[in-house]
Amino acid sequence: MVKNKNYINLTVFFIITIFLSEICLIIFTTGNFDNIKNILLFSIVLGISIAFIVSLIGIKKFGYYLIYFVLILIYICFISQILLFRSFGFFYPPETVFNMAGDVIGSYSGSIINSILSGFIPIIILLIPICFFSAFKKRLNVGYEKKKILWIIIFIAGLVLHFLTTVTMDEGKNGEISDKDYYTSSFDFNEGVKRFGFLETLRLNFYYSVNGVPQQNIINLKKEQKNTKNILIEAKYHKYNLDFNLIKNNTSDKQIEKMCDYFSSVIPSKKNEYTGMFKGKNLIFICAEAFSPYSVSKERTPTLYKMMNEGFVFSDYYQPSFGESTSGGEYSLLLSQVPKKDSGEKGMSMKLSCNENLKYSMPAFFKNEGYYTNGFHNNSYTYYSRDITHPKMGMNWYGCNGCVTSDGSYFDLAEYLSIGWPRSDKEMISATVGRYIDNNPFFTYYLTVSGHNNYSFEENTAANKNKNTVKNLPYSEKVKAYLASQFELESALTELILTLSDAGILDDTVIALSNDHYPYGLSPLWQGNGGKDYISELYGKKVKTLSEREKGAFFIYCTDMKSPVKVTKPTCSFDVLPTILNLFGIEFDSRLFAGRDALSKEEGLVFFSNYSWKTDKAEYNAEDGKLTKFSQVTDEYVKEKHSEVKNRIQYSKMLRQKEFFKVLKNYNKQFF
Repeated sequence: MVKNKNYINLTVFFIITIFLSEICLIIFTTGNFDNIKNILLFSIVLGISIAFIVSLIGIKKFGYYLIYFVLILIYICFISQILLFRSFGFFYPPETVFNMAGDVIGSYSGSIINSILSGFIPIIILLIPICFFSAFKKRLNVGYEKKKILWIIIFIAGLVLHFLTTVTMDEGKNGEISDKDYYTSSFDFNEGVKRFGFLETLRLNFYYSVNGVPQQNIINLKKEQKNTKNILIEAKYHKYNLDFNLIKNNTSDKQIEKMCDYFSSVIPSKKNEYTGMFKGKNLIFICAEAFSPYSVSKERTPTLYKMMNEGFVFSDYYQPSFGESTSGGEYSLLLSQVPKKDSGEKGMSMKLSCNENLKYSMPAFFKNEGYYTNGFHNNSYTYYSRDITHPKMGMNWYGCNGCVTSDGSYFDLAEYLSIGWPRSDKEMISATVGRYIDNNPFFTYYLTVSGHNNYSFEENTAANKNKNTVKNLPYSEKVKAYLASQFELESALTELILTLSDAGILDDTVIALSNDHYPYGLSPLWQGNGGKDYISELYGKKVKTLSEREKGAFFIYCTDMKSPVKVTKPTCSFDVLPTILNLFGIEFDSRLFAGRDALSKEEGLVFFSNYSWKTDKAEYNAEDGKLTKFSQVTDEYVKEKHSEVKNRIQYSKMLRQKEFFKVLKNYNKQFF
């Protein structure tokens, strides 16, 4: 009887421990209790399961240590997720955490310390179960006994509860993303934690790491227009003459067969009046750290304002975050692919991409056209393994802390930059222009860092340097520090324009810029922000949804343009590469990208990590299932968009995993 009573006590204890930990996670991260029912049910199931396993394998003395071990492990898992979310706005699976640890700890140890200090309250709360067990362990430790029928009955009841919870999950209406999708074919660790709780998501992550994520059923609602008159129409579209049937007939891989069916069904983008407009010109492409359109003003940042309003102006542009920070932003911009991973995949999507995939990137396209291609970064050139990935994209890659170029010469950008964090964008421009300006045509990629957090005048050298530029602005000191750090980009572009002008090649050079991600250092969850919503302060409105938060900035500027071109339809980072290739008259196959040429006549589509989406006609928020209509739309239209978003995310991920460009290259000579 005592053993049975202790077992019941231990089971209830673990249920309460897990549910308390899940509640603490919600309170100190998302604050969203919409899915509390699912989280409670899974907490009960997991509490029962852990109590059963611990009791089954533990002898009396060893049982104490085993329970302590389990409680400490639970504690570490939950507190680490709270700190990660407060830093990056995402929950991360263990394989990603361990892979990121070296780079993050090495470069941002100060931020980590601030995160720990700002997370002091949850650190204390999550210790309660360990303290409680220490005080009452004699009433909770069961020890090992054979044939305990009560244990088995409770465990079976837990399994039945788990089964009922999963089979009764919402399956969605009209094709929208649902709990059932997130639990199976569209499994996403970040969304899973929000909907099912951390421990159940961790269990799913482990299961899918071993067995693979179930394949979703793809419904192709659009079909490519057939060439019924047998007229050669390829010249009118951004497409290669790919024989997908030939690949299907020579493979036994079912996934590759599905990919052939999907990509052959996608309607390619039409060439348009802007195709080849910049053919032969130089291109400088800038991925700007945490840049925001709300940091630009006509009076304070005249160069940025001019470039954002006098070239190609994308007024409804977004940079969706998929949990890979700057590397994910680069992946979407340079490859027009979705940085989406399955359980068990370690590292960033860029590093996971095979060599052939990286060759189908922005630098590679321009190198194939005979351009002199270089990339520069005013931070460590090895960060996120860029010393491996970026040269494979076909460019000489330069950065700080040591770098051997493709010709074997040594170049360390740090020797030309002032000491401090973050390093100066302006100094990077000054130190590097001379390395490519006389090699026309050239493609130059800049990955800036001056706009990086933390945003304070004491910790941020870029903010401190430009403090006087924001002293009279009506913002809090945190937002002022952010704007001051971004002013370094203004100085860099002013320097770049003057240098190109003096060299007489300004009219022959196109400058394009996009942010890498939203300024998450202004998030109310970011360490040191004390829950204050500095993003809403900067944006001048209450930021609630992903689309509001991830509003980005993108422009394409050339002084040779006679008048600005305004693009008002929704566009995003996935559209950047095909748009630029169209402008430069470079051949590509639009069906293979996750984005589309923003200058084509087809409807714009923006989609986010949680399968929310936006078009000219409607916007769908997956967090609450709300559909906002801007014009009359049918149920069939909405269903089509849900399907298209799922397809673009799913097949972009599969394209990387199955090395599909390598497959295409084996059958088509058009691939380089």
